[in-house]
Amino acid sequence: MKRFFFLLIPTIFFACGSKSSQMSAVDYNDAIVNEQNKIIEHILAMSNATYDIAESDQHRLKIIEQCDSSIAIVGAMEPFDGNSDLRDAAVNLFRFYKDIASTDFKRILEILDMDEPTDADYEELDQIDAKIAERELPLDAAFQNAQKAFSDKNNLQLLKNEYQDAIDGM
Repeated sequence: MKRFFFLLIPTIFFACGSKSSQMSAVDYNDAIVNEQNKIIEHILAMSNATYDIAESDQHRLKIIEQCDSSIAIVGAMEPFDGNSDLRDAAVNLFRFYKDIASTDFKRILEILDMDEPTDADYEELDQIDAKIAERELPLDAAFQNAQKAFSDKNNLQLLKNEYQDAIDGM
């Protein structure tokens, strides 16, 4: 059985600008996205460890560690031109990733490690998936909206993130 970890993960973008005065806005956006990418790398690694529960659990623990680090780094960033919406939306999303790695992903791995999961166990997996999606949707929307508003305000062009295809394939 292939193991799937259900996570929506918003479409994330890197920014680019043509004027040197915009570089600090680009750097600000990209610093946040780079921290998100560090978390995503561990989520993808956990998802790809399809038949090795111990390896998946090690990646789950790395997600938690990376979330702690990314929350500290992004949370310490000053608001950009007095606006902290992008920073705050990212921190909220990272806290969500940490929470689901600590609870939901742990339970998913426990179920997948069972010798003979029952129909009720598979139903629980579906319920966990639905709960994650329901909780994540508003956080994803807030992050995407904040990033779009930030890019619009700072005349930045958003570029597709290198992980987006892998995320969409999950």
